[in-house]
Amino acid sequence: MSEDLCSKDLGLDLPILRKWDLGWDLKSLRVIFSNAFFFSATDSMLCNNRRVFIALSGGIDSSYCVAALRMHLGNDCPIDTFTVGSSEQHPDVVHAKMVAELFHTEPHCLIPTEKQVRQVDLIRTLHPELFAGDKGRSGYGVFLLMQSVKEYARRLSLSYSPALITHDGIDELLGGYWDHRKFKTQRETEKIFETLWRELPEKHLIPLKRKADFHGVIPLHPYLHRSVVEYISHIPVGERTSRKESKIPLRRLAERFLPREIIERRKLGFCDAMESVAELEKRH
Repeated sequence: MSEDLCSKDLGLDLPILRKWDLGWDLKSLRVIFSNAFFFSATDSMLCNNRRVFIALSGGIDSSYCVAALRMHLGNDCPIDTFTVGSSEQHPDVVHAKMVAELFHTEPHCLIPTEKQVRQVDLIRTLHPELFAGDKGRSGYGVFLLMQSVKEYARRLSLSYSPALITHDGIDELLGGYWDHRKFKTQRETEKIFETLWRELPEKHLIPLKRKADFHGVIPLHPYLHRSVVEYISHIPVGERTSRKESKIPLRRLAERFLPREIIERRKLGFCDAMESVAELEKRH
């Protein structure tokens, strides 16, 4: 996907992921993350009547963002976190509630009813382009998340479209997928980083934006701020991920704030939000 298409469809200025060797350290990375989170939080507050809206799955990416913003903004800033899960026992719901309590957010947790799911089935029939490329109901979690944000914004009588902080891109940057970790040579690993970064818009960002646009929600991507992308490009791929551990720098940073249960939890995506606990356990 071309940079022009990214810019036009997403409103993002995604740089090419280049290989640099200029050195890096955790302290600098923490500052860069914090600044990106703060810039996105400022945009969110401008749209949301001084409230910060954050998508929270209870995984390390979204939980670290919540923790860093709470530390940066203080306890007086209202933070609303939005979660979707198939049941109260779904890992996203369990861990999101834990993070919300720990960092004093206003949690909005949607457990979709069968009626709500059938309504999305109908919308999919009428607007198949919203779910293009989705397998089964894999895109329903994102769609219902955006719907939850819009309904809450309506209750608040917001004057503008609500803006939601999401966490796309950090898996591609720091090696959050198994494909990043399965190769033995550095060159093979670098190539898969390049491939998955190139596929990020078409596979993740554009499908998310279609669903957000349908509900009039503005997605914000702090992990895709140019400063974040360019600094992470300084980190050798072998220091970003390994066969034993993914997203190594983020995990080291998160140890300051998050319980080990969050840091070490099994990776799930929004495509897993509608899966039952039994299905998740069977699959993993």
